[in-house]
Amino acid sequence: MKEDRNYSTCYLVAPDGEILPTLGRKNADWYLSKDVAEQVKEDPFTIRLKSEPNWRPVGVCDKYYQTPQKICCVVCGQTESCVRKNIVPKEYRNTLKSYQSHDVLPLCVTCHKISNNCDQELRKRLAEECRAPIGAIDKVKATNPLLKKVVSAARTIKSAKDKVPFDRLAELEAIITEYYNVSLLTSEVLEEALKIGTQSVSKEPRDRKVVSCYVQKPEGLLSLEILWRKHFIDSMKPKFLPPHWPFRPQ
Repeated sequence: MKEDRNYSTCYLVAPDGEILPTLGRKNADWYLSKDVAEQVKEDPFTIRLKSEPNWRPVGVCDKYYQTPQKICCVVCGQTESCVRKNIVPKEYRNTLKSYQSHDVLPLCVTCHKISNNCDQELRKRLAEECRAPIGAIDKVKATNPLLKKVVSAARTIKSAKDKVPFDRLAELEAIITEYYNVSLLTSEVLEEALKIGTQSVSKEPRDRKVVSCYVQKPEGLLSLEILWRKHFIDSMKPKFLPPHWPFRPQ
């Protein structure tokens, strides 16, 4: 399998040698380029911070970030052509204005598509529960970072589809299908995505309505995140989840 510089495991250690969260080679190279860390070992690739970190690992959840992650589909174990799956969908993450890397797991292309199809059922349930009908729309400018990503993916597929590696193509298609809440990238959906770069577009504000609904619940937004993680476990029954993943079944 060709190395993915985002998934390839590198070690980050504090000045005193304590292991901090593992990271991808791309991120490790960034630390080195900024001269805030130095390489101390080649195999496994390890860098050491030159100053005291702002954060030290505490508790079981933090152990997740200290544990090397195997690069394989967490559902079936396949190691080829894995793409990133947002367990908590991007539209909610953008509204929540938060990002947690443990909610992004590798799936093979087949399992990724199956999972996206399963997600539609939960989206419908949330729409009904929070009175956020699919038909509700508002105007969103293409200056939004997510929309820029959708436009970029659409343009790449349109202009260079035959030149893009299979796993990267699947990743680009996932960006668009997740945004439009569809399971298949049709020519019509692709053309709609291309239009975003030239005009304001209609986008369902269901994400904001759902988040607002869960803010008012006793458990707050955490319950929405847990709901999506449990949905992934129940619908896909993953057999290869990383150790210490926050919603790993016992």
